[in-house]
Amino acid sequence: MKIIGICILLWSILNLKSEDELVIRKRAIDFGVVSADTLLQARYYLINNTDSIIVINYVNPECSCTGYKVSNYHIEPRDSVYVDLELNTKGKYGEQKIYTILRAETETKMYKLILKANVKE
Repeated sequence: MKIIGICILLWSILNLKSEDELVIRKRAIDFGVVSADTLLQARYYLINNTDSIIVINYVNPECSCTGYKVSNYHIEPRDSVYVDLELNTKGKYGEQKIYTILRAETETKMYKLILKANVKE
């Protein structure tokens, strides 16, 4: 399984547009229909497409119900890190769309991550 993940990551790095400084392969993750009391965990891969270190300044989920973890706030040149978002659906019902803002020291500055799910009883 790790070999497949490494191959996908290498393929992703080799197929980047040269103008993209920080590439987020999948900015929106949709879990579809989930039951209440489910712990959702989404992983977003961030790829540095430059020859300089990129610093992540902060990660700010819009809801305090969303936890996060950053594997490393400094992304080495041509390397990648990940951001994990975690949402507990306990007490939630219906369409959930959680936005998280990531700020990095790049020309773009702000990036939006989205976690979606439809919580059913």
